[in-house]
Amino acid sequence: MSVEECLVADWETVGLEDGTRGRGAGGIARHREACAKAGVTPDLASYEKGRSAGLVEFCRPGNGYEFGRKGGNYEGVCPSDTESEFLTAYNEGREYYELEQAVSDAESAVTSGEYSLRAARRDLDRGERRLDDDSLTADQRSKIEKKNRDLATRIGRLEAEQSQLLIELGERREQLRAYESDLD
Repeated sequence: MSVEECLVADWETVGLEDGTRGRGAGGIARHREACAKAGVTPDLASYEKGRSAGLVEFCRPGNGYEFGRKGGNYEGVCPSDTESEFLTAYNEGREYYELEQAVSDAESAVTSGEYSLRAARRDLDRGERRLDDDSLTADQRSKIEKKNRDLATRIGRLEAEQSQLLIELGERREQLRAYESDLD
């Protein structure tokens, strides 16, 4: 919170906002620290009243699913009478989120692998063209040929890695599709 926000804060509203976001009891400590600069001490009773009301909203199963689906980290804030249903929904949403993240990570790895493979092929092509230079000394030619062999080996390794990455991407996508079909 800014100094200006601290000076005009409605602590019940601040608590309500923290509660609806699923923030733990430590939220007041962050506000207390931020507002100390303004010489403002948060109204703990009002804050907790608002936060409790916000948690009623936050701890609904539908919200739990959406919170998990967006990758939110549950801080154990729901009352025991609503926590079980909330957690069931949250865990389903969180599983969906993690499957999507696994697909995204696999796609990034494939893209990165493609880039590395293109760069290595480009370097090998450049090295092959350099060998056409009749002015090269035997030592220069030998060094270029060694570098080209190393690049060819690297390309082979990258191609094998890329094949494996594509298999993993397909598996992650299939896991996500299966999960989505279970939702329907």
